[in-house]
Amino acid sequence: MPLQPKARRRNQALACLEAFGGGHRNRWRERVDEKNITIQVSSDVGRLHEVIVGPVKAFTFEDIVSEFVPTPEPHVGEVAAEIFARYPVHAPDPVTAVIQHEQLVALLAAHGVTLHWAHPADAQVQLYTRDMGFVIDDVYFPARPASPIRRREQAGLAWLLPRLSKVRELRGGCIEGSDVLVTDDDVLVGLSGTTNEDGLAALRAAMAAEGIDRRVVPLTFAHPEAVHLNVHFTMAGADVGLFDPPAFARESRSYLESRFDLVDVTPDEVRRFAVNALALAPNRLIVEAADERIAAEVHSRGITPIPIDYSAISCFSGGIHRSVLPLVRG
Repeated sequence: MPLQPKARRRNQALACLEAFGGGHRNRWRERVDEKNITIQVSSDVGRLHEVIVGPVKAFTFEDIVSEFVPTPEPHVGEVAAEIFARYPVHAPDPVTAVIQHEQLVALLAAHGVTLHWAHPADAQVQLYTRDMGFVIDDVYFPARPASPIRRREQAGLAWLLPRLSKVRELRGGCIEGSDVLVTDDDVLVGLSGTTNEDGLAALRAAMAAEGIDRRVVPLTFAHPEAVHLNVHFTMAGADVGLFDPPAFARESRSYLESRFDLVDVTPDEVRRFAVNALALAPNRLIVEAADERIAAEVHSRGITPIPIDYSAISCFSGGIHRSVLPLVRG
């Protein structure tokens, strides 16, 4: 019996994963898996040295919706429904997504970044590793996702945690790494559909216990369905940010406007996750190739844009920044 389109697309994706990704991942694993890692992130635009990335998996939009909606935790289901209604998301073509992700991986490697790969886990999506944790100074904090589906993704990182120099579990609430950004002096935390006040309090307590003397700045959104700070604000340089003005409540918007030289992003650019760019260094930023206006804006501020085509992945629910979890920055 001939394969149905859905099964055929999955097989194509698996073949492509082996052809474009499997060997590359295995070579990197042979080189770095036994190495202990002294983690350090003092700024989210410091020179990138060591990261965690995840595999591209074949899935359909129906697969994701069936996992999130309905869910045993009503709040999570409501947030997921709002996301799917607010953004024009759809499942990536798996073959194209694998090729584009491999281009990102190759770009990172070409700039001297050491790559660690998430191991397979019982989750439809493992690509967005930044959601699963974050480093502040010399401490790695595993995320506390609200969704049990997202919590399953963390199993893919469990193999690496014993090799990190310092790990601190948070004791309450919900928080995801894509809601946390580290500046030269502050820690910015977006209070969103994925991070709540209890998670913020748990992070403050953990930072105090570890002797991290930084101000934690909560950023609130104008709409409760907003998810992930780095979808609406990202640091392009130490004092330069990509910014979605209507997303933020007035006080948070005022803080960002006073602290950063902001590049305002249009609603169309927000919907295609253009804000979700990734700093390679204080003066180098990986951007989506289609975002030529944003590239010109950051270039005018002394930052070199490095364009890549990530459109097959950012058509779902995140872009370049969510796909990379920094462990070591200069």
